[in-house]
Amino acid sequence: VWWLRRSQRQTVQVGAETLIGQVVEVADECRPYGRIRVQGELWRAQCDEGARPGERVRVTGRNGLLLTVSREPATG
Repeated sequence: VWWLRRSQRQTVQVGAETLIGQVVEVADECRPYGRIRVQGELWRAQCDEGARPGERVRVTGRNGLLLTVSREPATG
């Protein structure tokens, strides 16, 4: 009974909402629109700052199936 009650309290997160906050790689140049690779899938993205293929960006929001991204600072 305890396990049943506990399992019903947890909310399952699915869909594009779970992508917000992830750091992903640019697949096609975003100037300002392009595509990013998220968990092996290609998504349409908008990056107002612009980003080249291979750069890392963070998903900051979404509008339907269009993800809004911003550039991650270079490390190293």
